[in-house]
Amino acid sequence: MESRKKFVQLCEVVVAAAFVAVLLVSILAAVSGGIDNIWQMAAALILGILLVVLVLKCNINYESKYALLFLVIVSMIIKGGTVILVRPTPGIDDLAMFGFAEEILSNGRITISSRYIAGFPHIMGYVSFVTIFFKLFGHVPVVAACVNACLSIFSMLVIYRIGHKVFENKKAAFWASFLWCICPSQTLWNCFVLSEAYYTTLLLVSIYVIMRALKEREGSIKKTACYGICIGVVVALFNMTRPVGIVFIIALALIIFCLENLRINKQMIVLLVSSIICFLLMQNVTNLYVRYMVGEEPAGLPWYNIAVGCNEEGAGKWNEEDWNSFIGFLNSEESAGIAQEKMQPIVIEHVKSIDNWGTFLLKKMQIFIGDDSSTLTAYLDKGGVDYEEYKALLSNACNIFFYMIELMALGSLFWFIKKKENREMYLCLLVYIGSFLAYTIVEVQTRYHYPLTAIAIVLAGYLLGTLEKGAKSIEEK
Repeated sequence: MESRKKFVQLCEVVVAAAFVAVLLVSILAAVSGGIDNIWQMAAALILGILLVVLVLKCNINYESKYALLFLVIVSMIIKGGTVILVRPTPGIDDLAMFGFAEEILSNGRITISSRYIAGFPHIMGYVSFVTIFFKLFGHVPVVAACVNACLSIFSMLVIYRIGHKVFENKKAAFWASFLWCICPSQTLWNCFVLSEAYYTTLLLVSIYVIMRALKEREGSIKKTACYGICIGVVVALFNMTRPVGIVFIIALALIIFCLENLRINKQMIVLLVSSIICFLLMQNVTNLYVRYMVGEEPAGLPWYNIAVGCNEEGAGKWNEEDWNSFIGFLNSEESAGIAQEKMQPIVIEHVKSIDNWGTFLLKKMQIFIGDDSSTLTAYLDKGGVDYEEYKALLSNACNIFFYMIELMALGSLFWFIKKKENREMYLCLLVYIGSFLAYTIVEVQTRYHYPLTAIAIVLAGYLLGTLEKGAKSIEEK
C-alpha cells in the first residue's frame, strides 16, 4: 500500500510538471510574438488579479436559483446577439462546409466531393450534424451560426454542471460559466460555418461524463457500466469530428492505474473496459456511416496532416506544396487510404530536414496558441461598418482574455495541489496536455486551440471558486 502511494505521488508530480511546462510554453509562444503580446500578457496578469479581488469581495448568492438563470440570459444575449448582428464574409472553410451540406441535402449522400471526404472523414461529423438544421430551417449560413450559439449556451450549462456536480462548488460553477459567456473569440467564432462549437461541446460533455463516473467510483457495477457506455458513445462522436478521441481513453486509463489513491476496484476496471469496448464499437459504426455516405472506405491515419505539421518551411500550418502532393495522390490513387499512406515518405523527409526543433516548435506554437485574435485578422468583415475602428480593440480583448485564463489555469494547479481535493480535475489536466502534444505533431491553425480555451475556463472557474472557500476559512480562523 505504501509503495502504491509513492507511485501515485510520483505520477502526480509528473502530470503537474507536464501541465506547467505546457502552459509555460504557451506563455513563451505568446510573449515572443512581439511587444503587443508582451503588454497584453501584462494586462492579462493585472486583470486576473483584479478579477480574483472582485470575486473575493463581491457578495453573490450562488445558491439562488436565479444565479443559473442570470447566466443563461447573459449567454443568450451575448452568444445569440453576436450571431445576429455580426455577418462575416464566408471563408474558404465556411464555403466548403456549406457545399458538403448542400450535397447531402440534394442527394442524400456525398457525391461530388466523395473522394475528398474519404480522405478527411472527420469532416462528416460536423457536416452531418449541421445538415439536420439546414433541413429544418433552411440552407443559409445564419442557421449554422444560430446552431453554434445554441451549442455555446449548452456548453455553458455543461461547464456549470462540472462545477456544481463534480467540484461540488457553485461558486466555481458560476464563475467558470460567466467566463465562458464573455469569452470574446469563442463568441465571434460562432458566426462561421465551422465545427469548433460542435466538437468543443462534445469535449465538455465527455469531460463531464468521465468526471461523474470517477466521482461515483464506489457505485454499482451496472451504473458504472452505463457510464462506460455513455463515455464510449460521446467520445466516439467527438472523434468523428476531431480524430483525437483516444486522448480521453488514455487519460481515463492513466487516472485509474497511475493517479488513483485507493485500491483499484472492480468498478474502475468495468468503467475502463466498457468505455473502450463501446468506443471501438462506435468507431466501427461511424466508419460504416462515412463509408455509406461517400461510397468508399474512409482513410485511416491522417498522414497528410502529419506531413503539414512537420513541414519546417510552412511552420506546421497549411502550405501549397504538401496540399498539391496530397490532392495529386487523391486524384490518382485507388482509394483515399492509399493517398494518405503515400504521404508517409514526405513525413519522413520533412522530419529529417528540420534543422532546429526548438525554433520550429516555438514558431508552430506561436501559430497554434500564441494569439487568440485570428477570428478578426482572418475572417471578420461586418459590412457597412468601419471594421478597422474596432479591430485593435477586439484583438486586444481576445488576447488579454485568453492570456488571463491561461494564467488562471496555471494558478488553479497550485491551488488544486494545496487543497488536495477534486481529484477528478486530473482529467482536465491530462486532456489539455494530450491535446497540446498532439498538435506538436499535426497541422496547426490558430483556431485549433479553441477546445483548450474551454478547459482553461473550467480550471479558471475552479480557482475562483476554491479561492473564495480558502478566504472564508482564513477569516474564520
